[in-house]
Amino acid sequence: MRQIQDYIGLELQEGGRKYPNFDCWGLVVDAGYELFGLELPLFITDVLPNNRRSHARNIEMCLVSGVFQETVNYVEGDVICWWYGKLPVHCGLVVNYEGSLKMLHAHHRGVSVSCIEDRDTNIQCRFYRVSTKK
Repeated sequence: MRQIQDYIGLELQEGGRKYPNFDCWGLVVDAGYELFGLELPLFITDVLPNNRRSHARNIEMCLVSGVFQETVNYVEGDVICWWYGKLPVHCGLVVNYEGSLKMLHAHHRGVSVSCIEDRDTNIQCRFYRVSTKK
């Protein structure tokens, strides 16, 4: 079973779905399962490399799949999704890291843990609770 430290520093790979190669959703699926026992859906269609609309459509399809319920009070194991207008543009996982809740996510600099509040002011942050566990 992997720990948070096993993910930190991994490089981003567009469309990556298996350890150690992840994009943001692939990381959420793998780390969600390994760290919290969450069974999350993979994308239904292929993600086109460097195509943000394709990526956004697929994240949105997963969020409306019935597995998630939007919540205001986030806890460890919840999925974080950044929205730019009506498009989900990035996602991560709420983790307890060094005594506080933070965001584990894969981005252009690789996999890291960041403060949940660290984002552009044009980005809306939403949290989703998962209802399925192994």
